[in-house]
Amino acid sequence: MDILYGQIEQAIRNHSLLMLVPKGTTQDDVYQCIRRIIRENPDIFWFAFQWEWEEFSEHVKRVVFRYVFPKSKVEDIKNRIEEVINLDFQIDYVRTLSPLERVAYVYKWIISYCNYNLNSAFNQSIYSVFLLRNSVCMGYAKAAQYLLMRLDIDCRLVFGQLKGSEDFSRHCWNFLKLDNAYYHMDVCLGDNKLNSILMESGINAIWEMNGITYNLFCVPTEE
Repeated sequence: MDILYGQIEQAIRNHSLLMLVPKGTTQDDVYQCIRRIIRENPDIFWFAFQWEWEEFSEHVKRVVFRYVFPKSKVEDIKNRIEEVINLDFQIDYVRTLSPLERVAYVYKWIISYCNYNLNSAFNQSIYSVFLLRNSVCMGYAKAAQYLLMRLDIDCRLVFGQLKGSEDFSRHCWNFLKLDNAYYHMDVCLGDNKLNSILMESGINAIWEMNGITYNLFCVPTEE
């Protein structure tokens, strides 16, 4: 499976339109690899889980990839994102901070820089956060993951559901490692404009400072 993962990741990074899959590969194998790629590589903003499985015979099968941005625009967008990270986020300065300070900086910066907007475009990727400055939980979590990974902090995506939310609704946040311990962090719900959602989920006391809510900043799994 790791070999297939690497092949698909490389195809997506090369903006390949299709890929023949090795003999014996199933559609579910491809699905599981693509899901991992999307969750582990937040920098891949030009691909949004859009693909098709084509089976011509028992031995000839391929994957057709669909992209949200043409290859001709990807490099320019990468450069624009990098400019934001260097000039607005000031990553060189953040690297001088302690691990906990880096996490806090990322948390506060994303909340201050980006606005929650259910109708934001490309809101499943870091593009929506860094360039449009409008996103939803997935965009927030991927942006945090991307920045923290670049700051040498292990950070992953978590998918679940908020207590009290509608049936079949989904939410996304981060799981990160600090001082050999793991913590949950929900950057999206750090925006005090969404405090009502926290209240509806059962949180009674809101911990807020300067427009930023800290109830879900680096909390252990039990909490």
